[in-house]
Amino acid sequence: MQNERSHQLAPPCSILVADDEHHIRAVVVTKLRQQGHEVREAANGEQALEMIRAQPPMLVITDLQMPVMNGLQLCQALRADPRTAGIPVVLVTARGHLLHEDDLGATNVARVISKPFSARELVAVVNSILAGRASGGVAA
Repeated sequence: MQNERSHQLAPPCSILVADDEHHIRAVVVTKLRQQGHEVREAANGEQALEMIRAQPPMLVITDLQMPVMNGLQLCQALRADPRTAGIPVVLVTARGHLLHEDDLGATNVARVISKPFSARELVAVVNSILAGRASGGVAA
């Protein structure tokens, strides 16, 4: 069954979650830690970029709308740096329909998830991406 497969646990990995809304960040971080992942948090894109450059994670989850540096700018900065260009990103947005393919093409966004989303859905997406990465393939 497809749902069972998508909810299988991925091997524990390092993940960075960037969102300026503390309550959303807390829920996402808690669910990912319950899956065994090592999770770090950032409250905006600039803070996330500094943390990623200092210690690159296996995956980034970022909100689109954040102060200082938004999620799309973060993704573009990651893609432009050879050290971080291969890190897959899950972009969370309340405005997913406003993202243009041209904007996403200049990033390493593996998946866009629209708000509101369920933590279960996000965990399934993360597990799918990490499982694909572990097997050397691309999963989305």
